[in-house]
Amino acid sequence: MTHFSIAGETTPPVASPPAAETRLHGAWLLIARSVWVTLAGLSVGLYITSILVYYLGLHGFHDGVYERLISTSAPISGYSFIGFHYSPFTGTSATLNIALLTVLEPLWIAVGLVIFWRRSDDWMALFVALCLVLLGTNFSPASYVLPIALGLTSPVGMLCTGVEALAFSSVALFFSLFPSGRFVPGWTRWVVLAYLVFQVSLSAVSNWPFSIVRWPPLLFASVILGLTLPLVFAQLYRYRFVSTPLERQQTKWIVFGMTLGFLADMANLLPTFLVPALRQPGPAHVLFLAFSEGTLSIFLLVPLAIGFAVLRYRLWDIDVLINRTLVYGLLTACVIGVYILVVALLGTLLSQPSNLFISLLATGLVAVLFHPLRERLQQAVNRLMFGERDDPYRLLSRLGSRLEASLSADSVLPAIVETVAQALKLPYAAITWEQRAASREPVVAASYGSAAASQALVRVPLVYRQEQVGELWLSRAGPQRA
Repeated sequence: MTHFSIAGETTPPVASPPAAETRLHGAWLLIARSVWVTLAGLSVGLYITSILVYYLGLHGFHDGVYERLISTSAPISGYSFIGFHYSPFTGTSATLNIALLTVLEPLWIAVGLVIFWRRSDDWMALFVALCLVLLGTNFSPASYVLPIALGLTSPVGMLCTGVEALAFSSVALFFSLFPSGRFVPGWTRWVVLAYLVFQVSLSAVSNWPFSIVRWPPLLFASVILGLTLPLVFAQLYRYRFVSTPLERQQTKWIVFGMTLGFLADMANLLPTFLVPALRQPGPAHVLFLAFSEGTLSIFLLVPLAIGFAVLRYRLWDIDVLINRTLVYGLLTACVIGVYILVVALLGTLLSQPSNLFISLLATGLVAVLFHPLRERLQQAVNRLMFGERDDPYRLLSRLGSRLEASLSADSVLPAIVETVAQALKLPYAAITWEQRAASREPVVAASYGSAAASQALVRVPLVYRQEQVGELWLSRAGPQRA
């Protein structure tokens, strides 16, 4: 937790608990590897078989194939129902969507195999690798072919449903355990248990009275949110109060990849509901289709981010990558949004959605707004992530205001370190004074936040009348942060 102290400390506080031991040895290591190979091999085998059946039995990835699949009257599972009714696999771009997702899935499998190859003696890494393989083999709608073709209650159909249940369950376990392998906070284990119970209604056949197929959409959405939001909150709590600096670096990679995947989903689903004109032929419709298909490539970043979180989380400063992604992602969304809104609005007013003049006008407006919009977004994102380091006048004004508001001399130094740490988004700041004794060991007069014991602090000398009277200690917000 955030630490605050005044006078008497000689070393910066350490907030990070000892890392959980996730290494495996002896018989447990052999058992874990065997289980991993069995489940991963089964999942990949079913995936390849489903692709072959989908392509050969339904005659390829051409238009109408998926419609033939979902028109079946055979009983289906809740997993197939979600894939059929809540995913953008029908309509003009359905064939391309299905083909792209099918092509992207091997990357998920490949990243899982690399993690297994490099870290198979760590059970948490093994679990993450298995999650990637299971999720990767269940993204394509072709994965639903075998249970429908052979029957949901057939041995192969039940096997496919079991693998799907493992894939969906692994998501909840991943968010509650990563990166330390412990349930933090402790109540997350009960959320995971409720999530596993929920899989019963998802696994059941559609003619079962409690199958997810028979649930009202509002009830289904409420249950999903009720089970997902606590796990997201748990990750935020773990990051803020429990994780070590290295674990926070890993968490940032995961959040980065998952957020991009979520935004890609929203970019495919929401615009056509919010702007019905996007469904009509015209420049806006063509632009949206190109944008929508392009966002599917973002799913490539999800397994890559997870792989970096497990194997190479110290390689780059993820904060810089997040900063650039936020700026140019928001800029892209704003540019496309302005273009689509202008074209749709003027096209509706003039009853000419395909007018060339409207398209040129929208393009000119976007060109004029591009540079000032990028500058504003960059400043806003920098202030959000890095504090007020780019605006020293604002920082000094804020510090002056805090000092003016201080009621006593004892609160001046704590106000300084707190303001500096908060304004620059630093985990730890302290002011020390030099002892006159022979040892001359510095004494911490006031500190704010916490720092890892192994982390080197930036020390800024405090000089009065050409004599150093103390130091300002600062902890970097990231391993490569200036």
